Amino acid sequence: MKVLVEGAELARAAQHVSRVLDKLDPDHTHITLTAEHDTVTLTANSRSQWARTRLDADVLEPGTVIVAGFWFTALAGQNGPGETVIETRTDARGEWLHTVNGRTRARMRLMPGAAENEWPDMQGMELALPDGTLPRLINAVTHCASRNQSRPLLTGVHIHGDGDHVVFEATDRYRAARAQVDAPGFTGSVVVPAEWLKRVGRDATSLHIGSHLVMASNRVDEDMTVVLDGQYPDIARIIPDTEDEYPLVVHAGRDELLAAVKYLRALDMDNRDTLPVDMTVTNGEVVCTQAASADSVGQVTLDGTSVDGAMDGMLRLNAQFLADITASWPHGTVDLRVRDALKPVLFAQGDNDNDEDDGARLQWRQVLVPIRQ
Repeated sequence: MKVLVEGAELARAAQHVSRVLDKLDPDHTHITLTAEHDTVTLTANSRSQWARTRLDADVLEPGTVIVAGFWFTALAGQNGPGETVIETRTDARGEWLHTVNGRTRARMRLMPGAAENEWPDMQGMELALPDGTLPRLINAVTHCASRNQSRPLLTGVHIHGDGDHVVFEATDRYRAARAQVDAPGFTGSVVVPAEWLKRVGRDATSLHIGSHLVMASNRVDEDMTVVLDGQYPDIARIIPDTEDEYPLVVHAGRDELLAAVKYLRALDMDNRDTLPVDMTVTNGEVVCTQAASADSVGQVTLDGTSVDGAMDGMLRLNAQFLADITASWPHGTVDLRVRDALKPVLFAQGDNDNDEDDGARLQWRQVLVPIRQ
């Protein structure tokens, strides 16, 4: 094999596929390079995820080689931009991959005993989502997925459709998010690892769903994962479709609320995940307080906030969870709908927020369970 590629594109391609490699599994630490038809394809996989990408190349001699993935990715990242020559050579000690980029050159032994990284034959359908909708759906819910591997199903995002709508939802039992968009054609239900979806969703333009596999793709990259098995919790039971019967509704500016939470969290020098923000409503004003320590207390009165109704006592919310929700919120305002200090708080879009970017209207809701006082 002998090819000429652009160094920066090679670095990007190697970095992309190496994300699925597993340092703890020797059988899944290599990358397959295939050169043919003016294209070099890089493929890698772990036991449950696959990645491949293509880059333009001048293919002088076609062929397929298998290389140590982490070594190759590090080398490609150091080469930098400019024309890079990749070719295989054989000597008395075996087969080698040589790279030349400007005044730098390196070689690495090939892995002739390793199996090629195979790409699964997936049968599925593409979600017919409006342009630009997929990353918004992903951003809306992935922060609510659990990171506790003892409950693997909750580390995923539940994607389901009824033929007219597509819904993305996630929960870790303390918070939950649900985003829905009008999208005809898909009927089914799968649970996809949230970390995988967050990673590939930044660049993906389409999502294909099969019975056991899900693939995200764009013009040059393809990423695939095995779906998670199990019955996902019924999110509809904890995220209501109506906003009736709430004795207190706080209409807050999204940026003002996020700035307040960030200010209060900055007072916590230990970066604790469970530190609460105490929210009280006094004379129509919303005051957020956080006791970071016995010697450090912060307080912010929210600007531009209006209040309908009243609530006895104080609402105590996990500061990090509140920051995650507010940071992911796509609208200029957010309504906090409160029943009492112990019932889940519903975050819903304000009446003036239509969310019609790219011609697609997302119905976006989240709930957060207060901390018991």
